[in-house]
Amino acid sequence: MQYAVESVKSVLLPYSVVTFKLQAEDAVHRAMLEQKAQIETWGSVEWAHGVEEEELTTRLAAAALFVYFNSNAVTKKSL
Repeated sequence: MQYAVESVKSVLLPYSVVTFKLQAEDAVHRAMLEQKAQIETWGSVEWAHGVEEEELTTRLAAAALFVYFNSNAVTKKSL
């Protein structure tokens, strides 16, 4: 979970993804709101901003899957 929190710089967004309240893409979009406002004002570096958004989505989804699979393994063992 720390990996996801450090990636999007928020505790609530990864928690929302892990508890199925948000999809990873929506959480990353919300994490990048300020950057998107700056892009509208000043323009974007064409390749860099797209790559950064995809990287954040990948990191957040990977962390959410890690938490999900580990929590389900514990649940199965206790049954």
